[in-house]
Amino acid sequence: MEWSTKPLRAGQPFGSWADDLAAAFVRLEPRRIADQSFEGAISRVDAAPIKISLVTATRHTVLRLASHIALSTDDLCFVNLQLEGLGRITQRGREQICAPGDLALADTTEPFEIANCQNFKLFCFAVPRQLLPKGLLERPRLNLSRTETGRALSRTLAGYAELSLSDRPLPKTSH
Repeated sequence: MEWSTKPLRAGQPFGSWADDLAAAFVRLEPRRIADQSFEGAISRVDAAPIKISLVTATRHTVLRLASHIALSTDDLCFVNLQLEGLGRITQRGREQICAPGDLALADTTEPFEIANCQNFKLFCFAVPRQLLPKGLLERPRLNLSRTETGRALSRTLAGYAELSLSDRPLPKTSH
């Protein structure tokens, strides 16, 4: 599935982005960081029970509000792999800063803010909470870009996501 949006009118700086986010993930509220034209795109594949998405957009913030949560039955966590730009996730009084190659977690059953102060690209793995190791949400920041092992894990996750999102058949191997 794919969604793409650009602003249609001055009074709607995000066009259909809030609806696109809700269709791809959960209800989120986008907010402007600066006066610039907005563009965003989401490509998603269901790799049951995980949904994998590639999100590319100009800088902005999204909020998961208590009012969104009250109307939701989703029990998901986002595991975001930053590919480009710099992201910041704030939840439970903790702040996670993500450079390219880093992972950050966001629990959709509690309010959070994701701020991308630069144009960005990331993979989002929407994972049912029960599949995550206990205690992982207590230590949500995974700075994979800082070690060789972490960079290798980051490349592996990115490769898996790219393969999952690819429409191209796998190359045939000869024996």
